[in-house]
Amino acid sequence: MERKHAINLVMAFAVLDLIFLRWVFAHFDNWGFWDWDYQQSLLEVSRSAIVDYGQLPLWNAYFGGGVSLAGNTLNHVYAPSFLPVLLLGTLVGIKLCIFIYLAIAQAGSFLLARSRGLGPLEAMLTAIVFSLGAVYAHKLAHGQFEWIAIAWVPFVLLAVDRIGHALSARTLCGGSIFFALIILDGGPYQFALFGVFLGIYVLVQAIDERSAKPLAGFAAIGTGAVLLAAIKLLPVFELVSRYPRETTEDPFYGAPFQPDAIDLLYQMFLSRAQAHDPAMWMPYVLNVGSYVGVVPLLLALLACAVAFRKNVAWIASGGIALWLSLGPAAPVDLWHLLHGLPGFSMLRVPSRFNVYVLLAIAMLAGAGLQILRSKITNEKHAQLACVAIVVAVAANLAFVNGDIFKVAFSVPPLETQARGDLTQHYAYSPFIARYQETALYPVHPNWPSGSFPAVLENRGVRWAFKTVPFPSHALSREDAGYRGEAFFDAAGAKVNRFDLTPNRVRVETEGSGGLLRLNINYDPGWKSVGDVSLSVAEFDGTLAVSIPEGAQEVVLAYRPTSFYAGAVVSFVTLLAFAVACRRSVVREQAS
Repeated sequence: MERKHAINLVMAFAVLDLIFLRWVFAHFDNWGFWDWDYQQSLLEVSRSAIVDYGQLPLWNAYFGGGVSLAGNTLNHVYAPSFLPVLLLGTLVGIKLCIFIYLAIAQAGSFLLARSRGLGPLEAMLTAIVFSLGAVYAHKLAHGQFEWIAIAWVPFVLLAVDRIGHALSARTLCGGSIFFALIILDGGPYQFALFGVFLGIYVLVQAIDERSAKPLAGFAAIGTGAVLLAAIKLLPVFELVSRYPRETTEDPFYGAPFQPDAIDLLYQMFLSRAQAHDPAMWMPYVLNVGSYVGVVPLLLALLACAVAFRKNVAWIASGGIALWLSLGPAAPVDLWHLLHGLPGFSMLRVPSRFNVYVLLAIAMLAGAGLQILRSKITNEKHAQLACVAIVVAVAANLAFVNGDIFKVAFSVPPLETQARGDLTQHYAYSPFIARYQETALYPVHPNWPSGSFPAVLENRGVRWAFKTVPFPSHALSREDAGYRGEAFFDAAGAKVNRFDLTPNRVRVETEGSGGLLRLNINYDPGWKSVGDVSLSVAEFDGTLAVSIPEGAQEVVLAYRPTSFYAGAVVSFVTLLAFAVACRRSVVREQAS
């Protein structure tokens, strides 16, 4: 593509994205609620640890009495999405990431379509349908920030397609890096969803091409991705092993009815109502909504009918993803079988596979447009018809699905107290009622929410939203039985000073010594790092340290072995990839 055309294409997508995200920028200073409140809180906790305390964001002292931040499945610290947050602040960084990752998804799907032999207009249609289909809008409007990870999916598929033609170190490394970014940005849930889709895709490719290369590439890329993302995966594995999240199946999450397959398909791809009422925050709509409109669906069906063999991998993988998305509404409940497998019981809603259905529809729609173009004998008329279709689809999706973002950031900034002592915690956040009073659109009550303004005050919330079901043993000052942040059970010993920073505790004691109790949830990652090595134990779910007699300075630091082991594995893998790619380049230059 010529440079001039490339610049025009980028500018066209930039204008389109600004229209699509108009409500994000219109409410630029506002806060989000529900899942956004939780995501904003996590990101602010991570940023504050680095900026305000100069520490690695490893422990979250603000939620439920303390829990591993490194092991949080939604932790973004080691993903590219955290950089704008770190540099520009949490709220600005989040909104900038929504725009950046939308552009990344468009670039990746455009390149993927071009690699499959589609022309620029057809590839543009593919990128528009995939990125502006309602999945991205629903997930990001309602605070599921981890779904920005889908932007990296086309790049992994691009690498897999290239491996099918020729194995190379650079392609394997590139595919592994993009797959690792899906894990770092999206966590184990996105890893699981995409892993299933990618496995089906490469299996169909291998059968169709009668070659083991796609399967070998899949194994190599998957292994490389896990090793690269070990800095996140090992702490996550440690935490969820201690507190496993077993979800019940809720196929039609939040729906007051049980739809049949036809109803569900209509709600997924054709219902415009999912975007028109900003007050309608139904978890069912959030999960199933993937509106694309009639034209992309008709073009995709045309590609299925006319070029089935050429698109068999997309048809099969997209079809099975759709089958899974329907859950028990399908004639055979494939989702129930998947949910019963080890590791997949943490997933709750089958319709979250719809993002991969959407990607398949987008690729097939591009192929269908190319077929339609070939049927028009007059080249000028064919060009005009394609331009008209692309513009019509883009306008429809940008305006219809763009309205979903009306509810994204509808809470004007609330007044908060000045930053205080980290040791002060709310039992329940007092802010949720104020969310409901000030929001531009109705905010459904969610009592564990309201953590973000508390974090801005440098205060924790004991009864906070959780994605990992850890028990909260630490008490707030409002709770009965609260005895302080550090105390002795026995008489004769005294706490003179207690200091808490994100990953570090410093306590000064005097007297007869004994068992020092800390108002912090126990985690085996806490270690004694003072001049005197002390034994850290668990007592009633909180930290406890045996203190000798006399004046003592007790210093504990949160140093989880899983994080440091994961960091070493990730670094060594990245170094090995750099060496392999360098050698590959040298060999190519020599030949």
